[in-house]
Amino acid sequence: MQGLIKDAVNGNPLSGVLITVRRPNNAFVFERTTDINGRYDIALSEGSYVLEMSLEGYISATVSVEITRDQNTIVPELRQVPQAKSGSGVVTGKLVDSVNQREVNNATLNIRYGINVITGEIIATTITDSNGNYRIDLPAGNYTIEALVNAYFSNYFSIVAIGNQTTNTPNAVITPKEVQESVSVDFTGSFNISDPKRTYEQYHGFVILSADGTGRTKEFAHNKKMEGNYPETQDSEGYYPVYWSYDEKTQTFTIDWTLKGQLAGLGYFEGQVEGNMTLFTLSGHWAGGSSGRLTLERQ
Repeated sequence: MQGLIKDAVNGNPLSGVLITVRRPNNAFVFERTTDINGRYDIALSEGSYVLEMSLEGYISATVSVEITRDQNTIVPELRQVPQAKSGSGVVTGKLVDSVNQREVNNATLNIRYGINVITGEIIATTITDSNGNYRIDLPAGNYTIEALVNAYFSNYFSIVAIGNQTTNTPNAVITPKEVQESVSVDFTGSFNISDPKRTYEQYHGFVILSADGTGRTKEFAHNKKMEGNYPETQDSEGYYPVYWSYDEKTQTFTIDWTLKGQLAGLGYFEGQVEGNMTLFTLSGHWAGGSSGRLTLERQ
């Protein structure tokens, strides 16, 4: 697990932040401090954890994380608020459609204390206006917003409130359940292959995913196009078919490169969606059962 902590006001990295790792039942695991660059790197066994961040002169913060076996987890950057900026602050932002970037109005925004907190006590609720904007007054600290609106998948994003000032948050996105156009995904390697017998360690390429759960992809290895892999499955433009799905309840994204019981260079992957439906970090398997990891980032 890796992360970075900065001052919420000036953006400087914070060294010496005490990170207390606990289980959700509050059972203590261990403690660690950030380095001179505000970074931390912690090895944990698979499971759920709560991180408590504390530093003299700053408001304490919490982050919920889920650790997956044999996978690096990047914790969202934490912006810790100085005690001098305690009190109430105003947070503003806009909710937009992930496909067409239009504003999404009348969305319910449930707010919970901490980062990556998707269950538990809702401390405040607001509604987006006719232009998709929201404005809310909160005690200084870090929060998670759950966005809910009819005909859209629910989504979560983080905000920070700074006392006695207004903080404008970058646009948050929410994805419609009935997408009327193709969704483009650009992925660049990040395939970590555990099988030492393989002679390559990275792929990159381009994927187009359609609303009906199908798609097509061109794959590359070491910057060379993968010519000739199962040519009977390629279309006239050299694309291979792929299949994908998204489970709203578990927020699990699945993409399948399996072709007629064979693999077109990749395989079957699934995992949690990160970054407002823009980043997908998926674990899966390759031919012969060896494991790997795939990162897709929406254009």
